[in-house]
Amino acid sequence: MKASMHTLTSLFLGVLLSVLLSSAHAEDADADRAGKARAAMQALRPMAGEWLAHSSVWRDGGWTAPETERATINFILNDLALRELFPERSQSSVRMETTIQFDQYRDIYRLMALDDAWGNMDVYEGKMVEPGTLVFTNLRPGTFALGANGEEYAFQL
Repeated sequence: MKASMHTLTSLFLGVLLSVLLSSAHAEDADADRAGKARAAMQALRPMAGEWLAHSSVWRDGGWTAPETERATINFILNDLALRELFPERSQSSVRMETTIQFDQYRDIYRLMALDDAWGNMDVYEGKMVEPGTLVFTNLRPGTFALGANGEEYAFQL
């Protein structure tokens, strides 16, 4: 009985040590992934600040005259996301908020856009195509927007 108790104790300690080491390794991997996301977001640091945004809307078969509005872009959530807000929007334009973050598991940026015209949240995915150029599209299956006639179309930002 003493030998089997010793074997059980050794087995238990071995399993406990394995669980503890596995947990420590998982925490290290999480820290590495968070660091990777933070580094990817730092590449967008020049976007932060106050900006003048020029926007047009397609209406009645043509583009409206561009409107200039102030936009604020700030890092949020411990510098893991970048949010664009338009604090003052004219009555004729669509109010939109966007947030960019980096998915460190898939090595891809995501942009989430929400507006007060259609109310649907759009999710775009993108990559740096060259230094300083980040391109987003919503070309994944089922993410196309629907036009007035039911046709599907996609955006690229």
